[in-house]
Amino acid sequence: MTGKKVRFYSIKTKTGYSGMFITPTKEEAVELAIERGFLKAGEEVDMRDVTVERTIADDLHSGSAVDGSGE
Repeated sequence: MTGKKVRFYSIKTKTGYSGMFITPTKEEAVELAIERGFLKAGEEVDMRDVTVERTIADDLHSGSAVDGSGE
């Protein structure tokens, strides 16, 4: 299976709204947030890349794929 790699971006506005956007690039996350009415163009935000890179093998080894515990 092939496809674009995506990243997880956390965006928090100065008015306290926050959201998670999953897109290939930071710019696309901002565009999507504006498109959905979450942000206004030019609004100041705290934006972080919060991608956690894991594999299915990591999840199976830790048990989180089975019970969600991650332990």
